[in-house]
Amino acid sequence: MSTMNEVNMAKVPVFSGKKSDFPIWWSKFKAAAAQRKFAKAITERGEGLPTSSNDTIDESTMKGKATMKKIERNDLAMAAFTMAFQTQKLMNRLNKAKTPEWENGKAHEVTKLLLKRYKQDDAINKAEMTKKLINVKLGEIDDPSELFEEMYRIKNVHETKTNVVADSVLIPFVLSAAPAKYHAIITSEMRDKEEKLTLDDLEDAMNDQWRLTLEGKKGGHEEDDKEGEVALSAFSGTCFKCGKSGHKALQCRSSGDRRRKFNGNCNHCGKYGHKKANCWLLEKNKTNHQKGTMDQNEKCVGATDASNEGNEFLLASSDNVLCELYNEGAD
Repeated sequence: MSTMNEVNMAKVPVFSGKKSDFPIWWSKFKAAAAQRKFAKAITERGEGLPTSSNDTIDESTMKGKATMKKIERNDLAMAAFTMAFQTQKLMNRLNKAKTPEWENGKAHEVTKLLLKRYKQDDAINKAEMTKKLINVKLGEIDDPSELFEEMYRIKNVHETKTNVVADSVLIPFVLSAAPAKYHAIITSEMRDKEEKLTLDDLEDAMNDQWRLTLEGKKGGHEEDDKEGEVALSAFSGTCFKCGKSGHKALQCRSSGDRRRKFNGNCNHCGKYGHKKANCWLLEKNKTNHQKGTMDQNEKCVGATDASNEGNEFLLASSDNVLCELYNEGAD
């Protein structure tokens, strides 16, 4: 079998009946129609079929041969619609295109019914599009490409012959949807290129800014961040590194070396390696340390970690159930 024949035998794309799926499906279906040579049959105007599929046609003439080709294309299109439709409602539209004169139905009538349902060309369609565009918002750390993908998706759903959605229509909505940090680059592009400005121009500019500022914070670490958030939320004490509640010093994400020690002696207990404010012999720090780490009835014993010159201790409960490494001198 030739390559062209293999292409022609490609499966017909199926349609779920959902309005949001229609633009992509319709594009694929028209591509399949072009491959299978029945694209002319699914235009809204049709090909000018005979009054009845049962009319006698003189195939010896050029006109008769052309008419037979039209009928064949129509039958192929109706078969393709039948295979593509996945719901009873869609099949009902297919049946509406069938008449006593055309028992298999007219494909261009199916096309008109589909476009009437899924590509309404009226004021309500424009209002629905505007409402969706107003509700689009880009998060502070989101990839700007996600914003433009959503804009194009809405455009594909609502664009019709009379509701032509040019880039100039969507650009103000981009400014409205983008966080304030992008406003300067957007307005700069608008001033520089004026009426020549396109959505691609804005997407390129916003992506460049995002890559320089936030891509490293989001890309590749999103799942780790989520796991970290869960782990940090389990501790209810205070971090001795940044002073914030909800995580321990070893889990602190503030800048700097988490194992940096205070080069001096404590003014409260006299020991080397931490300040008085961080001394665990103070009552307030004893409470913070014990909260969320061990039961009040368990006694902890300290064991010096020789690899860290006495600055890190291993706390173990009396029944050896809980062991936790922490940094005494984290500041």
